[in-house]
Amino acid sequence: MSDCEWACLLTVLQFGGFGGRLMAQEKIAVVTGSSSGIGLATSVELALNGYRVVATMRDMGRRAKLEDAAQKGSVRDRLDLRRVDITETDSLADA
Repeated sequence: MSDCEWACLLTVLQFGGFGGRLMAQEKIAVVTGSSSGIGLATSVELALNGYRVVATMRDMGRRAKLEDAAQKGSVRDRLDLRRVDITETDSLADA
């Protein structure tokens, strides 16, 4: 992982087998602060590298930069945008 990815609060989950049968693996990342800066760059970079990205931000009105960058990289379909403010427990439960 690049320094950019480590600098961001990032959770990666990997799904594997179930009941002895192998399932297709999909890498999923949750990135906070995705509306700008390191969070935006990390979201797009992870999507470009095959991750399904749950890109979170406090203000969904600021999602245009992320959507534009993802569209340019042809990875918009790999992003799931959600409103989350980690200081508000209700927004965590709603996400």
